[in-house]
Amino acid sequence: MDSRKIMLCWTPDSNKIALVPWPDESNESGKYLCSTLACWLDYGDLTFDQRKLRILAEAMHIIIRDHVPPEAVHDVLLQLDEYIDAMADDVPGALAGALAGALAATYGHAHDFKQHTMPGGNTQ
Repeated sequence: MDSRKIMLCWTPDSNKIALVPWPDESNESGKYLCSTLACWLDYGDLTFDQRKLRILAEAMHIIIRDHVPPEAVHDVLLQLDEYIDAMADDVPGALAGALAGALAATYGHAHDFKQHTMPGGNTQ
């Protein structure tokens, strides 16, 4: 999904992290202490590569500064096109995220591939 219509919301020192649609008319972001991405002025004017860099920088801030578990951050960000584009194919979940993004673009909705067993018994 395109991050220009999404807020990344989290609460420091917890595993509470989520993507929330922007604008947040239902106040879903009120469940969290921090937010970034689409809620920032001029975020929508950034290029795809600028957004990709911004998402990676925010991920590091959230993990290192705010002590949100890396796996929680990674799992949530795998829903964003910009984050998936930054990942190598062998990063856990990256291939499934890319497939979900392609399905969403084609059919208007995504599918959660993380729960599916891949050939050989591995989960992706």
